[in-house]
Amino acid sequence: MSNILKKTVLIVDDDADLRNNLEDILGDEGYITLNAGTCSEALSVVRAHKPEVALLDIKLPDGTGTDLLAEIKQYDPDRLCTIVTAYADLDSSLAALKQGAYHYLQKPVRPMELIALLDRAFETVRLRKEKLDARTIPKMIDIELRLYEGLHTINADPMQLEQVVMNLCLNARDAMPNGGRLVLETRNTTLTEAYCKINMECLPGEYVLLSISDTGFGMEPETLDRIFEPFYTTKKNGRGSGLGLSMVYGIVKSHRGHIVCKSGPERGTQFEIYFPAIVTNAVDLLEKEEVRLFPKGGTETILVVDDEQPLLNLVDHMLSRFGYRVLRAQNGELGIELFRQYKDTISLVVLDLIMPGIGGLACLDALLRIDPEVKVLIASDHLTEEQAQKSIRAGAADIIRKPYEWHQMLNVIRGALDKT
Repeated sequence: MSNILKKTVLIVDDDADLRNNLEDILGDEGYITLNAGTCSEALSVVRAHKPEVALLDIKLPDGTGTDLLAEIKQYDPDRLCTIVTAYADLDSSLAALKQGAYHYLQKPVRPMELIALLDRAFETVRLRKEKLDARTIPKMIDIELRLYEGLHTINADPMQLEQVVMNLCLNARDAMPNGGRLVLETRNTTLTEAYCKINMECLPGEYVLLSISDTGFGMEPETLDRIFEPFYTTKKNGRGSGLGLSMVYGIVKSHRGHIVCKSGPERGTQFEIYFPAIVTNAVDLLEKEEVRLFPKGGTETILVVDDEQPLLNLVDHMLSRFGYRVLRAQNGELGIELFRQYKDTISLVVLDLIMPGIGGLACLDALLRIDPEVKVLIASDHLTEEQAQKSIRAGAADIIRKPYEWHQMLNVIRGALDKT
């Protein structure tokens, strides 16, 4: 009997040309492909052929991708489903992550991104089959478990937590080719007001901490700054896609969690992941939810600087709907020039951190030189805590996480504008 994993992918989209294109791309990479144009067709294929991975378009003739996701998960909870979406459907794809989606892709689908995602997905399938046994973690690596028995309850998807643990354990294994120690720890902890003032993406309260640490070779500071970027990897070609840690980051954020990485050359690496405990004060949560549900708009002028044209269009549309006047720049150079011309009317700048040419921090510095009082929000989808703090120290007013959650984004913008 062969132990080789058959890589079968179900493509669900009502666009036949897109299905055929994806089948050609995946066929060239050795994947077995199945396809369906509707939710009902997809469910029939899942029951008959049991594909390991499914790519689900968010909009289908007889339902939505999230509806189909729920039905597939009910039939087979282990199936890995990725939502394929346009920029305008980002909120729906984030909701799908919370419902158990493995990941999401944005249209137009880029072949390199698709292949990298599938490589990681099938690596997860393989690890599940092996259950992190001795073939995955060699005997020369000691595994130490420090598991606290009285943990608070958290609201989390077990399969996604499994993905987090698997990815981090796999990275730890690769960092210790000559052996070492892998420590997995869980315990209750409290994040204080003081801590959250520095780490602004999290709220004070009770959390459950998951810590995974190794005694491997560790990371240089420049590597540590970029570990959550999609496709960034220090592994040799063929050894990894670079999507693992960005996936971990996305899962943690979809659970409203907080992740910190501590590492140094020859000092090993430790990931600390904080999940909100259900014991958090219900009144505080209700007040925060009310703020989230009723975002306020305004009439101010906002300059948005981002190199992704579709996202730039979407942000313009959303902010305009809430009354704001929007100026757009597709690179840092144009953003600086527009701000120089219209600084007297621009009340706020939303600035992408990672762009070709002049990057976000360099652009921030230039804007502050023109007007030291300018309010700038840094936007990024893979910002480490160190980068966030560096941005704030450099003069940014706040941070906005990508993919944008519109209620949160509008509230952060309103909060920055109202702050004196």
